[in-house]
Amino acid sequence: RAVDLHAGNLVAQGEHPFLIDCETFLHRETDVPKLARWGTRPLTRTGLLPAEATNGHSEDSISAFGRRSPGPHLHRWRGRTRCASDHLEDFLAGFEFMHRMSKKVDYGRISEELFPKHSRIIFRPTTYYHFIYDNSLVPGKLLNGFDRSLYLHAGCHSSLLNGSHIQREVEALADGDIPYFKGRKSKPRKPLSQATFGCLTKRIQKLLSDKSPYCGSAGSCG
Repeated sequence: RAVDLHAGNLVAQGEHPFLIDCETFLHRETDVPKLARWGTRPLTRTGLLPAEATNGHSEDSISAFGRRSPGPHLHRWRGRTRCASDHLEDFLAGFEFMHRMSKKVDYGRISEELFPKHSRIIFRPTTYYHFIYDNSLVPGKLLNGFDRSLYLHAGCHSSLLNGSHIQREVEALADGDIPYFKGRKSKPRKPLSQATFGCLTKRIQKLLSDKSPYCGSAGSCG
């Protein structure tokens, strides 16, 4: 259930990129609106692998290995864009290695010992919060505060959240903040069976086989 492993949180360091800002690494279920449900599948919801083109958005991706457009997170080396598809076997070997490790190491026990009992919770994907906020700033919704407030309440409406949570979301977005809450941390799931992991490996191979650039941080792109 890890989320938020997007291009901005993967830093390239030679042949060993590493993740930063991992406060949502063990994340609970989120309330995902219909327009964002293409990203709830186990692989694409992490933000690490390229999202499928059927999501209705542009071909560009903010995922760690899905950048296509020029910018600070597009990894280039000696004038050539590096694509995830160029290193497919290495990626698959890495996933398989971590799968074997999950069978040997009790990550649940380790997380219980090392992670705080209470943690940060976001009830919706960060990208959706950004979507609501950006659209609340168009001229038609800035004619008066009431119209903007109505839009924010409509955007945050959910049958799964209570009224106080929704109100706090609206107030945070009105101030330009991404809402978050405090609650008990989520427990990691049990390791996947070999059959399930085999199916996921095929999905990984499909997602990475497209010409999706390998990305790094702005400071490590050369």
